[in-house]
Amino acid sequence: MYLRGVSTRKVAAITEGLSRARIGKDAVSRVAQRLEEELSAWRGRPLELAYPYLYLDAAYFKVNWGGRVVDLALLVAVGVNE
Repeated sequence: MYLRGVSTRKVAAITEGLSRARIGKDAVSRVAQRLEEELSAWRGRPLELAYPYLYLDAAYFKVNWGGRVVDLALLVAVGVNE
């Protein structure tokens, strides 16, 4: 929900409604910050192995973007090492 732009307060309310577990907006913010840090570290990691095979593809989906329905490409890259 956070990645889709839902506010931390609304994430807390939705989580409570779905699971009956009460999670405060501060906890949501901390979890989101940790996820962003881990994702940033994963994206910036060095690729030390050689990947002799690289498969690239894209799939297009219609999404609601800023109040308009547009085509959005989901890019996929798969590297196969030795």
